[in-house]
Amino acid sequence: MGTPPTHALKMPRAFFGRVILGASMIAFGVEYALAGHPLDGLPPLPWFSPMPGTLALVLSILLPVLGVALLARFRIRESSFILGIVLMAGASQHLLHLTDVLHDPMARNRFLIPVALACAAFVLCRLAVQTERNYLFLAARALFAFILISFGINHFLYAGLFAAQLPDNIILHLICVRFSGACFIAAGLGILSGYLARPAALLLGIMFTIWFFVLDVPAIRADRLDANARIHGEVVLALVGAALLMATSPKVPSLHEDVGIDRMSRGGR
Repeated sequence: MGTPPTHALKMPRAFFGRVILGASMIAFGVEYALAGHPLDGLPPLPWFSPMPGTLALVLSILLPVLGVALLARFRIRESSFILGIVLMAGASQHLLHLTDVLHDPMARNRFLIPVALACAAFVLCRLAVQTERNYLFLAARALFAFILISFGINHFLYAGLFAAQLPDNIILHLICVRFSGACFIAAGLGILSGYLARPAALLLGIMFTIWFFVLDVPAIRADRLDANARIHGEVVLALVGAALLMATSPKVPSLHEDVGIDRMSRGGR
């Protein structure tokens, strides 16, 4: 039986965000089933995870089940919360190579992407219930914003590294990379402020969508058996869903606003 939709879940951004995120989890699970072990760049596990075969088997079952639950709107609150925990637990294994996370921008991105997807899952959980305040999910959206800012800073600090990964048909590689970095930082600040959160997250989703069709679709069409190209496209689509969910969530209030609301609810006492 599906979860009765709240007003937020009825919004088109929430609908498409939930569907895309759920479909991406199914795709991740299929990749784990095909490979039989963690793959570099496939969320949430790093390639060096302990017990790789066992964990890949677990995720090949768990991620599609949770993805189908999101698609079917089955117990969205519980399903999205469990998904967030699973993604966070997988991301934590990247910290086994903490030095790489701190000093290698690619390793850092591979750690931050499942954390960002977990934040989106927690926000979806918040959208599925009627509540005024939930600090866990407010914190998740703030963390998502900080991750975007980190992505943006990386695009400036390591512009040459990211530019080298762009295909030859993209002109002005460095300018494109730095423009993307500026967009990440602007989106992160907009989401963090709360006042521009919805347009910032929506524009972020549009940017990821452009990435998918300009970068990933041609790469996948060129070699459908290339797991790296396929996984990169699936990750970008998952980030599209995450951005749409962030565009739907309510404004992140400040602590001062929370205290003021609490006092008003108690009649000013």
